[in-house]
Order: sequence, then C-alpha cells, then structure tokens
Amino acid sequence: MNLLNLQLSALLVLDPLSVILPFLWIFRLEWRYDAHRIAGILFGYLFIICGLFLFFLRLLPGFSRHGLIWSLLLMAFSLSLCLLLTKVKIQAAAYTLFLFKNVSDSASLLSRFLTVLITSHNPSIPHTACVRSLELLLIPAAVLIITAVIGTRLRLFLSHVLYGYGAYLYAGASP
Repeated sequence: MNLLNLQLSALLVLDPLSVILPFLWIFRLEWRYDAHRIAGILFGYLFIICGLFLFFLRLLPGFSRHGLIWSLLLMAFSLSLCLLLTKVKIQAAAYTLFLFKNVSDSASLLSRFLTVLITSHNPSIPHTACVRSLELLLIPAAVLIITAVIGTRLRLFLSHVLYGYGAYLYAGASP
C-alpha cells in the first residue's frame, strides 16, 4: 500500500468522523447507549462506509470523494446513524450535521487553495499527496476549533429553539 492509498483510506474514515464525532460530543447527554456500544456501532458504520465507497468506485468510473452522490449518501447515512444513537430531534441533528459538514468541506477547500500556492512555487511537490496531507491536518483542526468555540452554545441554542424556554433553563443557562 503506497502513501496515496493510505491517505485516501485515512480521509475516508475522517470524512464521516469529522461530522459525527462533534455531534455526539455536543449531544452527549442525549445518548441512547453507553460509550462502548456507540464505539462499536461507529466502527461498523465506518467499515460499511469504506466498503460502499470502494463499491461505488469500481461501479462508477468518475466517482470521487468530493462528488455530490457521495456527499448525499454520507449525509443520509450519518443522519440516520445520529438519530439511532441519540434522542435528538431530526431538525437539530440535520442542522448540526450540516454545520460540521460545511466546516469540513471548507477546510478541504482551504487545503486545495494552499496546495495550489505551495505547488506553484515548488512544482516538484506531488499535487495529490500535498492536498491529502493538508486535508488530514486542516479538517480535524477546523472541526476541533469550531466544536470548542460553539459546541456548548449550539446545544443550548438548539434546545431553546426546539424545546422552548424551559428546556433552555433546564440545560443550565441563565436568561
């Protein structure tokens, strides 16, 4: 297995995790199962996602990780999984998942932009390896920063909007 295949495998695991793990952390009080069961379910989910990607990669000639079909499948499966693992309403789950999907996509676009800047000054650097390396650095960093900055506030906001003012006070915030 060469470096490009290893980076692609890591990105296939990182894509759904960068959306699901912040969701599970923000709504950790709403879990249906304990941490061991959730970890096992996530492992099985990642195995299925990687298998689906490889299946579609062989089936469809122009299939890529950044394509619309893959993004739609990934979000549909992620939303289903989050609804299975937590007691959160579908509106809150969809809003949070799309928020973190946008953050990871923005980090991916930033890595492509930086790759263009880097490879334009030094053309000997392989383009694909540089993009994937930067994605492996920037996606987790962006998701961690956004989760740390807005995580608690997002949970309070969603409980206020979806469940009313009483749930907002119940969540531990003052008016």
